[in-house]
Amino acid sequence: MKPKKDADRALILSALIPGAGQIYNGQYGKALFFFVTWIFILLWPLAIIDAWETAVKINEASYAEQAAAGRAARLAKAS
Repeated sequence: MKPKKDADRALILSALIPGAGQIYNGQYGKALFFFVTWIFILLWPLAIIDAWETAVKINEASYAEQAAAGRAARLAKAS
């Protein structure tokens, strides 16, 4: 017979760290699943922000290259 578990403790542990309540209950596979899923959900917004920031930097570099090429062309015409 399995020892009884405190449902409130399992709830609080899972609220603090996803999967901790499952570890308390002895459900290690389920705990790993919930913890890994939680990590990916936390990282997803960072990936979205990184993609946007990278595109902005690429566009700024492209604009700077175009501006430099335009200045060079104007200087070549003036010569």
